[in-house]
Amino acid sequence: MKCLSTTLLGVTLSVFLSALGFSECDPDNTAPVLSGVPADVTLECANGIPPPLTNGIPTPLVTATDACDANPSVAFEVHFSDGGPGSIIVERTWTATDASGNSSVAMQTVSIFDNTPPEVQCNASNITVIDDSDDEVSFTATSTDVCSGVTTEVGWLVCIEPAPDWDEQPWWWVWEPCQVTTIYGDDDDDDDDSDGVIVEVDGATVTIIKSGDVGTVIGWTAQGTDDCGNTTTIDCAITVVEEIEEEEEEEVDDDTDEELPWWGEDPTAEDDDDADDSDDDASDDDDAGDDDDPWWGEDPTADEDDDEDDDSDDTADAGDDDDDGDDDADDEEELPWWW
Repeated sequence: MKCLSTTLLGVTLSVFLSALGFSECDPDNTAPVLSGVPADVTLECANGIPPPLTNGIPTPLVTATDACDANPSVAFEVHFSDGGPGSIIVERTWTATDASGNSSVAMQTVSIFDNTPPEVQCNASNITVIDDSDDEVSFTATSTDVCSGVTTEVGWLVCIEPAPDWDEQPWWWVWEPCQVTTIYGDDDDDDDDSDGVIVEVDGATVTIIKSGDVGTVIGWTAQGTDDCGNTTTIDCAITVVEEIEEEEEEEVDDDTDEELPWWGEDPTAEDDDDADDSDDDASDDDDAGDDDDPWWGEDPTADEDDDEDDDSDDTADAGDDDDDGDDDADDEEELPWWW
């Protein structure tokens, strides 16, 4: 026989060796085989790493098989290493071991690079003039980060006054730039009476104690820093504006009053719904005057006067109409009764 074939007269080699008293598990020199090991991955945040155990079960579930051991053991461990500024390397290792001591190892590398800076918000808006007698106004900057904690601070305060109208200034007038007096915390040093703009700074909060005149711009910077050292700096600014006075709402009169003239109710109105007229009787229908009378009363010069109260003493004697014997009686009849 020149060589040993895997098949000998139709019988496999393993069967042939077994017949001779040999076994591939005696001795067992073959290590188990691991399956289910995840591939290497790169993440932005550490909170994206899957946990090694979920309810006591490894995550992901990595198993091992062995030709001679039906239940080889699988061990898991994690190792962290510093990958440089803003990065962490995580090595997840699985080790399978059979009953004969044969073992195999598989590893997943998780690279974490936090290169995303935080977002910063000024949270500021324009204000009206603030002086010693006015309430102070505060603004607090905030920061957010998707991967880690973050801190926020403010600094670099500056103020800019509106450009002066040189035509209104005397020739000897000298313009001085706006100055900011900064107070860190409450030191009670009575700086509130100084000129310019007075600002108190406490961490991420800016408090305007004195704002300056209308048109002044107050600016500062807000900086956010996350746990990996990534920073974001933005410029914040507010403008001192004029206070807008609220207009008083005009009272709306009732519809009834809007329809009346300025002197009040018109007694000559055809439809009078005044409740006070409920006691009026038919004998008073003529008190308001004839249809041709003006609203102020009956005209005694009218041709036909049916006011019985005023004419009760009148007589039919035509001579009474000409008591003065004046030839101008006709002219007087043309004049109004109050003339």
